[in-house]
Order: sequence, then structure tokens, then C-alpha cells
Amino acid sequence: MARVDPFKMVPGGKRNRTAVTRVQATRTPGGRAVLVKRIPTLMPMLPRAAVDVTATTSRVLSEEGRELILDRLFAAVPQAPGRRAVSRPPRQTPSSPELGERRPFRHVPLTETYVKRKAREKLDGRKLIAEGDYTDAIEVFRGEQKHGGVYYMVRLEPGKHYSGMTYTQLARLLELGSASERLPARPHWGPTIRAVVTRFRQLRPTIQAAILREALQRIA
Repeated sequence: MARVDPFKMVPGGKRNRTAVTRVQATRTPGGRAVLVKRIPTLMPMLPRAAVDVTATTSRVLSEEGRELILDRLFAAVPQAPGRRAVSRPPRQTPSSPELGERRPFRHVPLTETYVKRKAREKLDGRKLIAEGDYTDAIEVFRGEQKHGGVYYMVRLEPGKHYSGMTYTQLARLLELGSASERLPARPHWGPTIRAVVTRFRQLRPTIQAAILREALQRIA
């Protein structure tokens, strides 16, 4: 896989105006201004102006966001007899009998060429899962706030994928697709953010962690 970042656009390019991405201006070493699409974490998407997000609440939201992404990715039926089934990363939250009902993402099917390649190389046949490196990199991060206190967010761990890209670059590629690479968009961060935030807005800001977790686990 080529080391490309297909999300850089020159000024005047078409912007994605959805809540899935944010467009930020930056400059290249030569001084040319470009627009870069960045996938937000779950935390910046929370309605902070309307609710009081405590450290416990942010931890619950981030943990359940991670589980929702993984549940829906691994719920998909393999498209190729790759002779290898990657195991789902260990769950970091209490299990729920309703989790098995979560529907897989409605992603564009893999190409016939890639299906054959997965079978030939004995890779997992599910979308966004080949050897499990990408899904293993989805983590809940605990950070220290500048003026004291902690916060949590779900993100891709630092480091590089075997393709040579960082996990964040790979996430952008998989989430938004690339016309130059003929790779269709297979959004999984965006739908998760919207589902978690929408559900959270329906709940009381001071809801207890156990009740909040139970409510979030019902997201399909």
C-alpha cells in the first residue's frame, strides 16, 4: 500500500461539511497553504456547552465507543475463505447480552481482486480486518488536563501500520476513501461518534456511570 495522505486539498477544494471530519488549515515546508481533514476523537464531539462531562462520563463514553466500533466491525461476515479468523481484541468493559445484536457496518463490498488476495495470503476476509493490526490499535487513552484532572478519549495508538502509514493516516484512508487509490469510503468512526453523542444527548447529564453504560450498550 502506498504511503499517501489523500486528504490534503489545495484552497478552493471541496470541503466535507459533515460532523465526521473537521477541516484545518496548515502549511507545507514550502509555505503553500493546504486544507487537511482530520477525524475527531469522541471527546471533542461531546456537547460540552450543554452538559457537564466528568472524567467518569468521558471514560464510559470512550470505552463504549471503542467497543461499538469493534463489535460492528467483527460482526461482519467474511467475504473470502481466508483460512484465518482474527480474534476480536479483548473487551475492556463489562459484557452485555445485547451486544451480540449489534449490526455490522454497511460498507462497500471488497473488490474481487482483493478477495482473492486475502484468500491467497490467508488473511481475514472481513472488511478493515486483514491481520488485526488496525483493530488492535484502537484504544482508550487517559490524559492529564493542563490545570489538573484527567480525561479519556478513544483513538488510534501512536505508531505505524505495516503499510508504512501511521494508524491515524490509515484511519483517514479507510474512513473517507481515496479516489486516487480507488479505495471506497468505509466510515466507522463517524457513525460511532454520531450514535454515541446522539444517545448521550438523550440522557441526563448527571446520569450514573452504570446506567450510562447500559444505555450506550443498546446502540446497534
